[in-house]
Parts: sequence; structure tokens; C-alpha cells
Amino acid sequence: MTVYYSAETGGFYVPEIHGDAIPPNAVMITRTEHAALLDGQSAGQQIMSDEDGRPILVDRPPPVLELVKARALRQIDWDAEQYRLTLVTPGSAQAMVYLAKEDEARRFVLDSAPDAENYPLLAAEVGVTAEDLPGVAAQVATLASAWRQAAAGIETIRLAGKKAVQEAENAASVEAVLAALAFPSAS
Repeated sequence: MTVYYSAETGGFYVPEIHGDAIPPNAVMITRTEHAALLDGQSAGQQIMSDEDGRPILVDRPPPVLELVKARALRQIDWDAEQYRLTLVTPGSAQAMVYLAKEDEARRFVLDSAPDAENYPLLAAEVGVTAEDLPGVAAQVATLASAWRQAAAGIETIRLAGKKAVQEAENAASVEAVLAALAFPSAS
């Protein structure tokens, strides 16, 4: 099978497939050359043209530092969120429920004559989380406090990682920050 390469288009052409559509500047290459070029491309190299229009493999230029940093910042946020999700039920509606439960628990503690009708989310947990409304309110308040402490720890790690990425002077330093970033194991 004959293969042609066009420096103008950066593409390979086979007469049996492309017929008369092969660019006039295309140069013939061997099947072995073609296979080697594709293998190199699969391994991360780039196919370019030499001064005669023949295809050659070159190493890709290193990524631009700002792009490396942007990717790392997204990765840090993603990792923090994945860790958070090991501690809570995912979903924005569920987060709203948690906040509403915490609000009910805070109001319940301050209420001198609490009525279960005023605390529907806490009342829904009676017999599940605790045997009575005061027990549920205490448990919800305890969990909310524990979540706040865990969230603060996550934020400390996340923000410190992002700061270190922003201050990194090269891609290797950015990768080192990502490699060193560690959220505590979920327990």
C-alpha cells in the first residue's frame, strides 16, 4: 500500500481511498515510515514536516505554565469536592436540607416552649436519629459542628494548594504541589 504525506495539510493519503484528492505537494513514504510516525504520535510526539516536506517526529513543546496552573487549580477544586462527598450526601437539594436542619436545631435550642410543628425536619428524624426532638436537635447540632470543622480543614488544604500552584515557577513545581496535596482519609 502506497502512503503519501502532505506537509500543507499535515495529513496522510492513500490513493485507493483519496484518489485524485491527494494534494500535489504530498510526498510518498513507506508503510514502515507511516507506522513509525503513527506509533510516535501515539507515544506523545508530534508529526511535523522537515524542510523537504517529509514527515518527521518531534517532541511536543512543554505546556504553557498558565495552562498547567489552570488545570491544577481545577484539579484541586475537584479533589476537594470529591473528599467532601465522602463526608456528606451529594446534591444541592440535600445541602439545603442540611442547612435547614441546622437552622431548626439552633432555633429549637433557643425556644423556651418548642412545638414539633415548628421543626418539621427535626420531627421527621424522631425515632431514627434519636428518640425525641431534643435528642435529634442535639445530634444535628453536633454533626453540623463536626462538618464545619471538617470543611475548615478541607478549605485550608484546598486554598494552600491553590496558593502554592499560583506561586509555582514551572510545570514541575505545579506537579509537585499536586502530588503533595493530601486530604485526610475519610473515617
